[in-house]
This record gives sequence, C-alpha cells and structure tokens, in this order.
Amino acid sequence: MAKKTKKNKIKKGASYNIINNQRFSTSNPHNTNMVSKGVVHVTEAVGINMARGIGTGIANLFGNSGFESTLYDEVKKKAFDKLSSMISDPTFQVGNIKMDIETTTNTIFCHLIGTIYANK
Repeated sequence: MAKKTKKNKIKKGASYNIINNQRFSTSNPHNTNMVSKGVVHVTEAVGINMARGIGTGIANLFGNSGFESTLYDEVKKKAFDKLSSMISDPTFQVGNIKMDIETTTNTIFCHLIGTIYANK
C-alpha cells in the first residue's frame, strides 16, 4: 500500500469546487441567439465560531490548512444553490459570473454577480 503524502491527499469538501450546471458560465454564451436580459447578484454567508477560529489558528501554526476550506466550500455551494433557485426558468442562462469571497472576523461572505441571458 502506497504511503499517503500531502501531494495525493484529497481535500475534504473539494467536490464543491465543481459547479455542475450547464446554465452557468464565466464567459458569454456560445449561442448567438442569446440576448442579455439583466444582471443577477447573490450573497450568502456562513459564520465562523470562536472554537473553529482557535482550532484553525493552532492548525495553521503546524502547517495544516485548518478548517477554513470547508467553510469556504459551504458558502460557495450555498451561493450557487441560491442562484440556481433564483434562475429557475430553464431557458435562462447566467454568464460572466464573477465570484468574490469576503472574510471578516466572524463571517465568510460569497458574492456572485452575473449576466442573465435568454433566447431572442
């Protein structure tokens, strides 16, 4: 059995880094029959409790990634789930999506902004 190294470890929550929705894109739609209909903005937040903050600080002292990645994954998933529920019409697509992650001492925010496209 091969020894696990840092290089081949799988990060917990890494599945949230893939948004499996063909209606979301970071570019313009490839379909030339699509026209811009507006802009959509979504904000989601997760709280950072004191115990998690202390545990992350200690883990970071020893070179471990701590607990932040699971919170970042959680807030991104919540934001894309909210965007998906807002754009429930299957004829709409959201392109040019930009994501901004903002961290305060108590909260992690995920902001998504994109352009709504529909058929002409």
